[in-house]
Amino acid sequence: MIYSVSLVSWLLATAFMAGFFGALLGVGGGIFNVPTSGAWFSLPLKILVAASIGSVIATANVGGSSYVDQRITNLHLAMFLEVFTTTGALSGQCAGTVPYMSGHVAGFCAMLGYIAYAAYSTRNLDDARMQTGEFALAKPDRIAR
Repeated sequence: MIYSVSLVSWLLATAFMAGFFGALLGVGGGIFNVPTSGAWFSLPLKILVAASIGSVIATANVGGSSYVDQRITNLHLAMFLEVFTTTGALSGQCAGTVPYMSGHVAGFCAMLGYIAYAAYSTRNLDDARMQTGEFALAKPDRIAR
């Protein structure tokens, strides 16, 4: 595939709009950018996976920093889960599962749709918990300690 200036411009515009709508829903831009880029621009699945990972990292950095500032993040639990998240991501890539996913685009899109619905339906839950002080009263469980 040859990347022309017009294609890259369209990809950037699509990524910008995906990030905008993802930020409105609080789910990040990857949920819109990956299916759109795959359907409209016929990008290879390996590039879409990399774009999705980039979106996840950017969203986690921006969102996570604001939660740390508000002191509602359990840093010990986050570091504990990070080990297993990284292990799962690496084992999925090394197992060569990405080439076999191309036939399951409909299932992937259905999963992304469910994630968008779940995020949209619980969008005000964290604000309500912060106003009532519920996060401050939370006790760490055994795994978090």
